[in-house]
Amino acid sequence: MPDAATLRRALPAALAACLAAPDARADERSLWLRAEGSTAVAPTGAVTATPVPPPVDRHGDEARAALARAREQFLAYAFREASGTLRLAAAEHVEHLVGDDRALALEVLYWAGACALLAGDRDGARASFQHALTVDGAARPPASVFPPEVDGFFEETRRASALAAPAVRTVRSVPAGARIEVDGRDEGVTPVTLRLAAGVHTLRLTRVGYRPWMGPLRADGPEVSEQAVVLAEATGAELRAQLGAVAGLAETPDAPTLARIVREYQVERVVLALRGGAELVYPPRQPFPWAWVAVGAGVAAVGAGLGLYFALRPPETVTLIAP
Repeated sequence: MPDAATLRRALPAALAACLAAPDARADERSLWLRAEGSTAVAPTGAVTATPVPPPVDRHGDEARAALARAREQFLAYAFREASGTLRLAAAEHVEHLVGDDRALALEVLYWAGACALLAGDRDGARASFQHALTVDGAARPPASVFPPEVDGFFEETRRASALAAPAVRTVRSVPAGARIEVDGRDEGVTPVTLRLAAGVHTLRLTRVGYRPWMGPLRADGPEVSEQAVVLAEATGAELRAQLGAVAGLAETPDAPTLARIVREYQVERVVLALRGGAELVYPPRQPFPWAWVAVGAGVAAVGAGLGLYFALRPPETVTLIAP
């Protein structure tokens, strides 16, 4: 059995090990993430999100296939069929292309407007050309490709759009703080108030921990109006794909998302490395209560001292008085 001196030497080390063990276990159960712009490296033993390559974008390939089919119909003077082909392609693919391949999006809209006009659908042609102008205010159909009446109608649409008063639209999201893109251009984070040219614009909202939202944003007049979007939570593989972005996280997750991340990865906490070397920890680390330890140690010392005093003091003298 160890003597008293050995126990006294071993006690500080054992106490330090007991105090450090919870932190060591917590580090092993931390999910480590990185924000865009951070150069921090994951600490040894931390759980990391598996990098996920971006999904294959089918919209570009399908839009090019639709254009090739419509050109064949166009050359066969089947303008109505070509218009239907491109109207469907524009509805399915243009919103996805305006941010990644704007030139292809404009090409689909030019051809959709031209074929609609040649098929006798002036309203459809005007809508396609207006959409092209909302994507790019300096848009022009390629020279010497379409008949002169198409170029003339596009110029008429452009002049009417230039004369129309801009519309004021306020876009809000639930939760707030979503990244907003309008026609592929970054417009900051919600809530945002926008001045938009007349027409239908492509609105896209993204926020870490929520499913991306995409839809039309109509600017039909100068009156002020508001559009609110409720974002759905991302879970499972969709959430893991966002956290595994190679470039890092574009936004800081909110508290409900951080709680979902803890459950998804079955970790004790999430550590997000920010720009400049700072860290965000969820749930926040609670400092070890050294003051209470000191108070407890003091109370224990006083109690031990009192116990020794009462145990070791000599017995009081008892005097018996005989009757």
